[in-house]
Amino acid sequence: MSYRKSMKVAKMETANDPEELRNSKLRALVVSELITTEGKYVEDLATFFVVYGNQIKVEYASQPEMAVLIVQFSTMEQIYELNRQFFRMLSPSPTGPVVPVGEIMRAFI
Repeated sequence: MSYRKSMKVAKMETANDPEELRNSKLRALVVSELITTEGKYVEDLATFFVVYGNQIKVEYASQPEMAVLIVQFSTMEQIYELNRQFFRMLSPSPTGPVVPVGEIMRAFI
């Protein structure tokens, strides 16, 4: 279900709930969408590195004209590591407390 559709459904389901409960449910949907999207992004970056990672390093490392590509690739590795850490912190433990998303996001800013 798309984010917009899930938000529309959530608004309909919570129309009769007290405002605080309704807001809590909507926040939970937003956090769930953030975790799902971040997980997919990290998964896609990991796939990129599996498919192209070694190839780029090995094939282009000795070619000076490809230095820009090597630099961009190393930047992508940093982005992947940062997002992987972020996703791990966001992912709730089945037995743990609620994930403090705001605190986690502030730690990465």
